[in-house]
Amino acid sequence: MSRNWELYKVFYHVAKCASLTDAAKELSITQPAVSQSMKQLEQQLHVKLFVRQAKGIKLTKEGELLYASVAAGNEAFTEAERKLHEIENLNDGEIRIGASDLAIKYYLLSHLELFRSNYPHISVDFETGTDADMIRKLQDGKLDLVLSETKPVSPGSLSVRKVRDIQDIFVAGGGYSYLRSPNLPYQLLTHLPLIGHPAAHPQRQHVDDFLAGMQLNIRPAYTFDDADMILQFALKNIGIGCLPEDYAASAIKSGELIRLSFTPEVPKRALYLISRQRAHVSKATDTLLQLLDK
Repeated sequence: MSRNWELYKVFYHVAKCASLTDAAKELSITQPAVSQSMKQLEQQLHVKLFVRQAKGIKLTKEGELLYASVAAGNEAFTEAERKLHEIENLNDGEIRIGASDLAIKYYLLSHLELFRSNYPHISVDFETGTDADMIRKLQDGKLDLVLSETKPVSPGSLSVRKVRDIQDIFVAGGGYSYLRSPNLPYQLLTHLPLIGHPAAHPQRQHVDDFLAGMQLNIRPAYTFDDADMILQFALKNIGIGCLPEDYAASAIKSGELIRLSFTPEVPKRALYLISRQRAHVSKATDTLLQLLDK
């Protein structure tokens, strides 16, 4: 059955007002137009919806049944409109971000502090995983933004931009103070217990590729997904930690860790901000992207 939803809108106001005249005023149309709409709806549904009385109209049982459903639908539409209005005005909404601990702690957190102060009603949900999985979820619409340590090989319609450099370094606790020397050769690592990420981690792959250029293939004695665990093991003199400089900066400054001076330094790598094109993101996501652009 083909339905003219405008007729149900008119019926809702007629039933609510119990008056054709009052409904016409609410709808800013003429009373004859209201009467014609009700006649058309009754013909379409093959039922009598109301009867005229001296003062206004009275719904039939069929009319009461229809009104209960139409009123519930109207309330749902009204609530949906309110919700959309709140989202458009950034008083409601959600941003789903895929990011590593590194990206959250040392890039995103400072920006989110400002975003949160300006838009306290926007919720931000985080998800971790491999870069490939997070990018796939972004393409499928399950995430809004991804901060990746790996640049997509085939970004397609995604927007990809570099937001900062990452410097990987080697650190050691005081038990390795004899390594406080400039221009250390990487061959030393073949004789020392190394603490690093698993082989599939982008940081590990970057460092492995760099060392392979010097014909070195060094497997860590201890591996962790969490860079903080690498840091803690290095602080306990269990081995030489390989991790992003950001994680170790405070401990190096306090003297708890030594930054080992291997030559040359591991080349810097990049952190990428990946999103769908601006025309296809929510108002909240676009607002955060504008903040990250500054």
